[in-house]
Amino acid sequence: MEALLAKIRNVDCIMTEPPNDAVPRFGELARLAKTALKPDGILCVICRQNHLPQIMDGMTKHISYRWMIACLTGAQTVQVWNRKANSFWKPIVIFGGQPRKWIDVLRRESDFDRLIEHLTERDALVCDPFLGAGDIAAACVRLTRRVVGCDTDADMVKTAKSRVALALAERVQ
Repeated sequence: MEALLAKIRNVDCIMTEPPNDAVPRFGELARLAKTALKPDGILCVICRQNHLPQIMDGMTKHISYRWMIACLTGAQTVQVWNRKANSFWKPIVIFGGQPRKWIDVLRRESDFDRLIEHLTERDALVCDPFLGAGDIAAACVRLTRRVVGCDTDADMVKTAKSRVALALAERVQ
């Protein structure tokens, strides 16, 4: 994340879901995003509720909070043991950007396509510095957005490349 965001510029949108153990790095993500993004660029972070206060505290020191979106997880619950809660949604926190019409509920994570359509224009540059299995990257390709991403897990990068190739093949047909 640090190496990628330190060298790229003029990004329209950084959209990512950092791993749960990355909570201390959210502030650094926001700091680096501020210089990587265009002046009206958007930082979109998918996270869990139990760390939301620390995440917001670390990030708002570097970039302006804009809005929060509820991503419903459907029948799949997220158990938050330290809060004794079963949750059926995950927050998607939006920072920066210009005022625009937002959607604030997604029915499931497969609605990333819909979210990307609302947050970016065709040919926009989207960055996912915690690429994982490539859900966001594949959605960008399907929607004719340029995408760059990275991950430290080589197996996940391999999976992401396969998903992006499949999305590109589907788009071409």
